[in-house]
Amino acid sequence: MAELVGLAASIVGLAGAAATVSPTLYDFVGTVRYAKEELNALAIEAPDFSTVLDHLSAVLNQNGDCIISKTVETIDTLIKRCERLLEEFSLTIDIV
Repeated sequence: MAELVGLAASIVGLAGAAATVSPTLYDFVGTVRYAKEELNALAIEAPDFSTVLDHLSAVLNQNGDCIISKTVETIDTLIKRCERLLEEFSLTIDIV
């Protein structure tokens, strides 16, 4: 009889865990449902972004003496943000 009580308690615990996990799992599925489309869009846009950066680099190299320091600071900040974002993408892709 004690075994049945322990088994029933285990089942109640398992049911509670399932009830707790269910909303989290539902939220997760809702979050990743459109991930494929968004990742495909990102993959399509990445080469365009790379091209823009290449052109910006060429402009900076050709006209570096005419560019004010505030512009250089802004570009440097944007570059650092983009590098962090790309690192996060790489880590996420490695995890998946």
